[in-house]
Amino acid sequence: MFDFDNVPRFLKRFEYSEATTLGFCYFLGLTALVAKGEETTVTDIQSRLAQLPSVDIDAEIDTLLGPLDDRDLYTVFDELVWRFRGEFEPREIKVSETAEPVFVYEFRNHGRIFSDSREVSDLHSAEEIFSEAMRMFGEPFVESGYDPVKCFKTGLIIANLRIHADTKTSHASFAFVEKFLPLVFGAAHRMARAPFIDWSQHLDVQVPLQVFLTGVNPDLGEMIWAYQSHFHYKDGNLKPGVTELNDLDYMAGCKEAAITFFEKYPTQCIELASQKFHWNSFSPLRNGFDERGAILDVLHNTLGYSSGENSSYSDQCTRKALILFGYFCSLCETILLEQGKTQEQ
Repeated sequence: MFDFDNVPRFLKRFEYSEATTLGFCYFLGLTALVAKGEETTVTDIQSRLAQLPSVDIDAEIDTLLGPLDDRDLYTVFDELVWRFRGEFEPREIKVSETAEPVFVYEFRNHGRIFSDSREVSDLHSAEEIFSEAMRMFGEPFVESGYDPVKCFKTGLIIANLRIHADTKTSHASFAFVEKFLPLVFGAAHRMARAPFIDWSQHLDVQVPLQVFLTGVNPDLGEMIWAYQSHFHYKDGNLKPGVTELNDLDYMAGCKEAAITFFEKYPTQCIELASQKFHWNSFSPLRNGFDERGAILDVLHNTLGYSSGENSSYSDQCTRKALILFGYFCSLCETILLEQGKTQEQ
């Protein structure tokens, strides 16, 4: 049986608020009935659910939904789908021939998450929108004294109610949002999806990095993971102070580590760079040139992350993870540049 309290403990490690944490526990319940990854049968789904808290809907629905205004939970989710640019055709319910039709879902801007009309445009905006939606989910749970398990059970009940009213749109919209989870939330989601996953031995920066690398070529991801280990550790021990570095000092360390990593594994780096799996938007590393501003510009322009003292702790960890990714891409561009010069001679 999965210890569900591992999820809130994990999120609090990244300094998410109690409301945001409880809101995400509700979200896990809301989307728990959707097939995950390689699950192809009802039996697969039931096997996963057997590891999670169960709910007796008939016996617990009044206790769990009674203190809440479930309409708020509906509108926050519907707005989240809209801000994530989801497009679905909800089931239309006709109460009578003369009355206006009623829809189970209303994917529009309800003004509950934000008062403006922002939508997801990059990875950072996904983090902003999703984390605020989780906070809005969680606030009534905090006010009513719910614990993480009760929040999860509430999500399961709401999911059953909405699936019963509109099965197609429910499954499609739940699965849609799951595909675009920000990195740290994505890591937490994996814990409930595969209870054997354990992030406790990871550095905080390694968590978003590993989730991000699942979206790149496996050979590139494996080499970047080796590179980050080369940077963070020496002789199997964490380098003193490396996790406390500010962004600019961290970047200086990344550059030095990129150079020494290449010196240690030149053949493997050259072979990988030649396959061009990396992002070529990062400029090559050059002697006498401070590339830190250029790398931060790429991260801001493509993924929305900017360096700043007022950013949240989860943002700081994600930004450093992306900096690691950027420096290895710059190393690959440096290799290709030098190979081009050699061929010209």
